[in-house]
Amino acid sequence: MTGVEGRTQFANDTSTMHADVQKLLNANKQWAEGFDKPMGLGVKRKLSVITCMDSRLVLSKIMPALDIGDIEMIRNAGGRVTPDVLRSLFVAQEVPELSTRAVMIIHHTDCGAQAVMRHHDYMVNRMKELLGQWNILAWVAQVVISTWSSIFLPSFIRKKLLNAVFRPFSDPIDSVKEDVGLLRHAPLMPSNIPIYGMVYDVLTGKLHHIITSSGEGKSLVKNSQDYVPGSAAYGAAPATPATYKTAA
Repeated sequence: MTGVEGRTQFANDTSTMHADVQKLLNANKQWAEGFDKPMGLGVKRKLSVITCMDSRLVLSKIMPALDIGDIEMIRNAGGRVTPDVLRSLFVAQEVPELSTRAVMIIHHTDCGAQAVMRHHDYMVNRMKELLGQWNILAWVAQVVISTWSSIFLPSFIRKKLLNAVFRPFSDPIDSVKEDVGLLRHAPLMPSNIPIYGMVYDVLTGKLHHIITSSGEGKSLVKNSQDYVPGSAAYGAAPATPATYKTAA
């Protein structure tokens, strides 16, 4: 392993640093002074976790058994299966030192991806504003976005186009099922690797198992009968729990 000591002399000025970043760096100094878990490249539990960037999803807190080097973590807004997630997962599964052999997808209640559609007009206008400050290629993208929001496209079509970009959702149970199915049929996904779909309830702290795709052509859909998400976080009406069933 190559260290970074002695190579950061131009980055040590913290006089203009954001206060919270400075606090985190100070905390890290204390952590590093007692650090006793150096390890080489590897994944001890051979598990890849795809989840949301949400600040409430601290996996080592949600699953206290986790330690340094246990899992590969892949994060984005909503924990959705996207092309970049597939790229990261391919690395995690095929680099010999990593070789993860199971995938867990974790969505959660009260997610920012659920809020995207509530702020549809703002999101579109903000994209146009920011792209307008960029280069010619971004200008082309701005024109496309302007077309989305023009009077020539009905609102429901504009929202579908926005969905394609941000992949928001209204129900984390439905979205995690969708992403398990999408990943199961991805071209670079080995057919023998199991995929587990989970939903984390931010009000209760509980992680619920929703669906398993075993890689054998079938998925056990498990909308847990004891799971009624916290109503304030989940939305206006809790989902009706479904029964166990096997889906092709």
